[in-house]
Amino acid sequence: MKNKSTILYLLLIATQISISPELAASDDKQDQEKAKPEAVEKDVQTRVATRIVAFPLEGVNVLPRVLDASNEVLWMSLTEEGYIVADWEMGYKRVTGFDAPPPPPPPAPKPVEPRPASVMVPIVPYYPVVPQESAPSVLSGGGVVDHASPPPSPGVQTPRNIHEQPSVVEQPSVVEQPPVVEQPSVVEQPPVVKQPEPLTWVEPEPDPPPAPKLTAELKSRIAREMGCEEYVDGKLVLLGSKIRVTVKMKNAEGDILDSKQMEAQTEDDLHIIFKRIAKALVLGMTIEETLDLDNATVAEAHQMANRFRLEKNMGLLIGQFFSVNDKMAHHTFIAFDGRFELNDVLIGVNVGMGFTDTSETDTHLFLDILGGYYLSHTSFAPYLALGVGIMLGNFLSIGDNDSDGLESFRQIGFHAFPAFGIEFIRNSQMRAHIDIRYAIVVGQDSEIGHGPMITAGLNF
Repeated sequence: MKNKSTILYLLLIATQISISPELAASDDKQDQEKAKPEAVEKDVQTRVATRIVAFPLEGVNVLPRVLDASNEVLWMSLTEEGYIVADWEMGYKRVTGFDAPPPPPPPAPKPVEPRPASVMVPIVPYYPVVPQESAPSVLSGGGVVDHASPPPSPGVQTPRNIHEQPSVVEQPSVVEQPPVVEQPSVVEQPPVVKQPEPLTWVEPEPDPPPAPKLTAELKSRIAREMGCEEYVDGKLVLLGSKIRVTVKMKNAEGDILDSKQMEAQTEDDLHIIFKRIAKALVLGMTIEETLDLDNATVAEAHQMANRFRLEKNMGLLIGQFFSVNDKMAHHTFIAFDGRFELNDVLIGVNVGMGFTDTSETDTHLFLDILGGYYLSHTSFAPYLALGVGIMLGNFLSIGDNDSDGLESFRQIGFHAFPAFGIEFIRNSQMRAHIDIRYAIVVGQDSEIGHGPMITAGLNF
């Protein structure tokens, strides 16, 4: 007996020794998990008080006005989140001795080729002029031929008409010339010719050296000069109709500590994007974690329709009800199935008809409304739901030994059910689901029936 008790005692000691390290390890893990939020909060407070340099963003296919506005919004967002933003232009002047380079000028507009002006010229009708021979006048005597008198001989002057008076030739009058006064002669002096000054060679002034480019090495030097351990830079790239925004947090050596990237569908999204990026950099969050119902961009709303707008899926639902008491019979039903999803919230509507499983088949109509919540935001998503409904027809007191209910179609009842289901291929346009319900039915005569239901649906 002593040996047995000694062996049991040794076994108990060995068991305690083997268990105590595991307990100690679990205690250490719990302590670490408790201390983790405090460390994260302390780290966030330390990062918020950090002094950083925010360099201007680089633009690719982006207008300078958009780039300037983006820089201002980013710097203000970092300041609002608690960062101390140093003036990079002052650091550039200290390190290089030059003023900060001005932003690039906007691209020149494309020249528009002037179109030739069209001149409307009226068309004048052309009428040709035909020359006509003029007949000699009779009064002037040119048209009368004297056949009686012979023609004058050559060299003989033609006698004048007696009625013509001889013309009197006037003699030119003598014009008296004024006396000529002799002017004293003026001796002209030759013009004075100025001698050209001798040419001297002047050395041209050399062009001033260009300001150094803002390279990664120069950014690191500026950050160290300004006493900052970190700095921020990034790019805006316009490709097609979207602007991709990338902002990087780097240390003074130029190593990337964190990088955030988003897409803007319009310029209006840039204000939201820079605020979310600044928040993500300060708190060490992902871009998805900074998303709420008030700061979704247009691009995110188009890409994740399930999250931001109501999605509708219509289809067909079939099922089977199994009664567990004699107040209600089994029945099969078919119904219209409408499902509306907003984020992870589910709202369902079913309208259909049930067929009683008795010797004399009977039918009833029903309307169900259910609300549920998806337990995961994945393609294969389980959900919990709770529904209520109204029923019209023979659904209670329709057992084989009771024929009163089979003669009445005016019975009205209500039912409620919890449900657990699974939805498949939720990320596609066509989806399927199955669920298990447990319905409690109350008729107008306070009769109660209950039992499980199994349903399956296909929606588009």
